[in-house]
Amino acid sequence: MAPVLAGFGAGLSFEEQKQLLFYKLVKAAVLRAYELMPEAYRQRFRSDKKEKRSHTEFARELATHFNRWCAASQVKTFEDLQELILLEQFKNTLPDHVVTYINEQKVSKVTDAAKLADEFVLTHKVFFGENHGPRFFRMMWRV
Repeated sequence: MAPVLAGFGAGLSFEEQKQLLFYKLVKAAVLRAYELMPEAYRQRFRSDKKEKRSHTEFARELATHFNRWCAASQVKTFEDLQELILLEQFKNTLPDHVVTYINEQKVSKVTDAAKLADEFVLTHKVFFGENHGPRFFRMMWRV
């Protein structure tokens, strides 16, 4: 007896079921390969402008960018969404070099990001401390 798929594949021959399964596997692999990172979706969501689209089209595309950002960030609950927004707002208050460091660590909780930011500032104090700001750091690399 050949196994039979329930639902969408019902009524297909065994060979057709194998082809359908193969198609689904290939499709999932291609989508994964071309899937953007959460940061790319966030940037698309935050930087999108209405321009020459209707308000309805613009709103629909904003929702698409937001949903893809949430999906790529694995947001499943209200608490996950809260962490995503808090983390973004926290990073918006930091210097670019600290944000880059936090992004490289791939944290998903604002408390973890805060700890990393504190550690980064403490370990790089010689360059970014009171007497040696970012200007000093840039001058060092010119030498």
